[in-house]
Amino acid sequence: MMHRILRPLVNAMADVRLGCGEAANRWMYGKRESVVIKNGIDTCLYRFDATTRIQVRKELGIGDEVTVIGHVGGYNRQKNQQMLMYILKAIEAKNPSKDFCLISVGRGHTQKDVEQLASKLGVDGKVRFLGQRTDVPKLLNAMDMFFLPSLFEGFPIVAIEAQTAGLPLVIADTISKEVELTNLVHWLPIDKGAEVWAEKYYQIAHTKVNRVQYAPIVERKGFDARHSAQILQDIYVKNILRNENS
Repeated sequence: MMHRILRPLVNAMADVRLGCGEAANRWMYGKRESVVIKNGIDTCLYRFDATTRIQVRKELGIGDEVTVIGHVGGYNRQKNQQMLMYILKAIEAKNPSKDFCLISVGRGHTQKDVEQLASKLGVDGKVRFLGQRTDVPKLLNAMDMFFLPSLFEGFPIVAIEAQTAGLPLVIADTISKEVELTNLVHWLPIDKGAEVWAEKYYQIAHTKVNRVQYAPIVERKGFDARHSAQILQDIYVKNILRNENS
């Protein structure tokens, strides 16, 4: 409601209209001229490192033979972590002997409900609820794939981070297609059931990925923080000079 109330005021007062993506800009500014500033990240920080992978897995007590699904996000209705529990159940049903687990990073008001659902479905032993962490770049190294079954979302930065780390990304088709920067992205519906996601898990689990090659790809697509900062700086300087000369 606050966004809708303030949107006309922002449009009336803004010298330059900026946003993180085409969809976001259209919602905020309509057909008015706007500039996309990509949500850049430190691609060097998220670059895959095999030594870090071994170290983090050792710290978490996860063996080399375990396939690790990753998820990073606050626990709320939007992120739809409940579906992850059903996906784990479906994966286990297809092959009970398969050694896998989910690393879930984040906290929020729905976490207890998700933990109870995991226990009810009998997959609580397959989930590591790590809570809020400051070492997400390192944790991404320990993962083998990344699941994002959000019910709705604009532009999830974590999708860019996962691709930078060279992680195959299984993502709900409710999310903006702008996040697809590499061939690592697999779009799936969230209304077709967990079995479809479990099938994709097994497809990815049998695919080898050269993870070190993806950070440069993301950087070339303009999603490095240094590139975004330079564009923003140029906009500020240009408008300061224009105002001084007017």
